Amino acid sequence: LGLALPRAERDRPAQQGHDQGLGRDDAGRVWMVDPDAAFKPPGNIKRSLNKLGFPYIEHCDSAKDPKEIKEKYKDYMPPRQIYSNPAKKGGGGVLTSGVLFGWSEERKFVEHVPDDFDAPKKQRLKELEEHRSKLQEAPFKGIDYGNRCFGNNTDTYHSDIPTHVPKDKVPEDTSRRYPHEAPFRPTNPSKRGALKGCLGQFPEWVEDPAPPRQPRKRGDEEGPPAFKNGSASRVCNPQASVVTNLRNMRNERPSSFARPVL
Repeated sequence: LGLALPRAERDRPAQQGHDQGLGRDDAGRVWMVDPDAAFKPPGNIKRSLNKLGFPYIEHCDSAKDPKEIKEKYKDYMPPRQIYSNPAKKGGGGVLTSGVLFGWSEERKFVEHVPDDFDAPKKQRLKELEEHRSKLQEAPFKGIDYGNRCFGNNTDTYHSDIPTHVPKDKVPEDTSRRYPHEAPFRPTNPSKRGALKGCLGQFPEWVEDPAPPRQPRKRGDEEGPPAFKNGSASRVCNPQASVVTNLRNMRNERPSSFARPVL
């Protein structure tokens, strides 16, 4: 015995199946209401980017019919490729013609050419001779001393508008000067010497008075004796004794004190 469910509860899964396009028979088997809705691809359905609504038609310009191509080139004979002789065999000491990598048609060994050690010198002399042949008889020498600009400063920098600090106006000379016949001109050549170069007479000689002798003052004998420094005036430098020490010299220059080996 068991508790039977109401009619509405038993029909609930079938009702949900109808909502999803599914149905169940009396045996409980699932069947599709719409046969075209049986396939459902996994994931999101991809939508086309063509929003115009026109169907896409392939042009097929590059597609070729193999049968047509075969009939077209059925009787066509392509040109021959590179012509070559069969490989020639050689080895050590074999001088077969065409085997060696030489410079002539026979592919023989290259002949020995002695090296010219004076080739750089000869090349340099040839370049110098060609250079001297292009020189003039004398180098160009201009008559202008240079050291000036290409243009005139007045024409380049002149301006009617003042640009500098104005100069002070010098007053005119209103002094009453005597109109001499000619300006003063000293004798030429001028007189030389202590006696002739003065405007007046040479002063008389005056003996230089000797300074008075200052008497030497004797020290006070009753005072304390003078201070004497106890240290020597010359201090001995110990650097010479340290540097010339035999042990230090042997450590500094061991090769000089190495014993001779026969």
